[in-house]
Amino acid sequence: MSFGTTYAFRLTNSGRRRLGWIALLSGLASAFLVLATLPSSADAYRAFMDGGCVVDTETGEDARVDLNGVSTAIAMNPAGTRAYVTDQEGNDVSVINTATNTVIGPDIPVGNNPRAVAITPDGTRAYVVNTADNDVSVIDTTTNSLVGPDIPVGSSPQDIAITPDGTRAYVANSGDDDVSVIDLLTGALNGPDIALAPGVQPDGLVITPDGARVYVAEFTQVSVIDTATDSLAGPDIVFGASAFEDIAITPDGTRVYLTSFTGHQVWVLNTTTDTLAGPAIPMGDVAWGVAIAPDGTRAYVSTGIINSQLTVVDVASSLVVGPGIPTNCLGDLALTSVTGPNLTKKPVLARKVVVEPVKGKVKTKCRGEKKFTRLKAADEIPVGCLVDTRKGTVRLTSSKGKKGGTQSAKFWNGLFRVTQKAGKKPYTELKLAGSLGCGKKKRNFGSKWALSSSVPAATDQASVSKKRKKRKRGRKLWGKGKGRFKTKGKYGSASVRGTNWLVEDRWNKSTFFKVKSGVVKVRDFAKKKNVKVKKGRSYVARAPRADRR
Repeated sequence: MSFGTTYAFRLTNSGRRRLGWIALLSGLASAFLVLATLPSSADAYRAFMDGGCVVDTETGEDARVDLNGVSTAIAMNPAGTRAYVTDQEGNDVSVINTATNTVIGPDIPVGNNPRAVAITPDGTRAYVVNTADNDVSVIDTTTNSLVGPDIPVGSSPQDIAITPDGTRAYVANSGDDDVSVIDLLTGALNGPDIALAPGVQPDGLVITPDGARVYVAEFTQVSVIDTATDSLAGPDIVFGASAFEDIAITPDGTRVYLTSFTGHQVWVLNTTTDTLAGPAIPMGDVAWGVAIAPDGTRAYVSTGIINSQLTVVDVASSLVVGPGIPTNCLGDLALTSVTGPNLTKKPVLARKVVVEPVKGKVKTKCRGEKKFTRLKAADEIPVGCLVDTRKGTVRLTSSKGKKGGTQSAKFWNGLFRVTQKAGKKPYTELKLAGSLGCGKKKRNFGSKWALSSSVPAATDQASVSKKRKKRKRGRKLWGKGKGRFKTKGKYGSASVRGTNWLVEDRWNKSTFFKVKSGVVKVRDFAKKKNVKVKKGRSYVARAPRADRR
């Protein structure tokens, strides 16, 4: 894929064979992943994965996209609004609307066994590698239809990368042990294929940001191509017994990352010296795909088979950061290097927050407004506004403080008022609002049923009991995400930095807290003390004794 637009990688031949029997044993399918920047913060992404997974890398939430067939690759347009997914079983390409996580329009028919896809830097064309036909299909992304005849390449093509200037495409041909070069202006091959060493089986490639060199991932080694002469730039870089699965390059072009299936690790190559940048980074399980964050600070690695997850690596230290992000999919990755939609909306410390509907119905009501308004897209609202998520989920983004930066979390199943005060390390507070719904109202159900002698007394009592059970009591709010957020009930509050938790005001004069992941610091107002509540635990803050009567 072209660097600076979209990186897309695929499973190697050996990896596909391994994944075949793994799928038979475990019932899993191979996966391909795209990371698209979220509007909430600079280091948050959505991972679009084969099988329909959409993982929020900041909160860990996993949504779904309904896809057909067996997808093998995915690439995103530069705007981050559309993802193109190849279907190996249906021999077509699906287009995903990343804002709604839905497939738009009919699938686009291409050649047999589409294995990889790349999009030009200007976003006008998508190039699809058809492994069984030994050619490349061209899609007009404006109309989502095929353009011109397919372009023939070498035997068993596996991957494609486009130069940053959008003039050439390089295709790795595993069957011929060579690389084809396509002139994208003419749609024809640009000279003879570039021969590699016999038996190396090239499967993936990336291009440096300046377009000067192509790094080709082979079974146990890497070849480097000089794009000025379209010839090998030197001897192959041999790694030994590590069977490579994927390849990615940092935004500054100084490091190339390669995942190893057999070694359960990630190798890092220094492109200045074309030597190893240090020892391999252990993953603890099978390493499939890798993608680098646009700011170059993190590498995301798809790992595992049964317990698949995204493992996060700090690029500067080459150390794994925190626990992995669980997913229901596994496989290779692709990463958009452009910002997603809604980045024009910015929170202001102690003045404004950004709210974005994630699913369902989300409504807001601010000072001076007489009724709630449906939130249809990301928007800035003043602090002090009410946000209604009783029938939906909202992503709330606020300022981290005077030093800049933002924090984001998702909230649902509640009505709250959002506030924030200026300070060195300010918390964004969400206070439960609305009625507890536990007021008493006299009803004469007996007189109602007396009008009909055909209704027995037993039915009368059952109806009353059912109505009472359905009556909602209390008010609550679920939250999930990272940052300095505080959810406040009547008798206590929960301060978090990254977790999944519930706060609920109950009719019996208490506030209930429950933690699904992470750790929450609960402030008990009556006892005037802080309590740490860990994953799987709960806590009840009660009203003072004098108020319980």
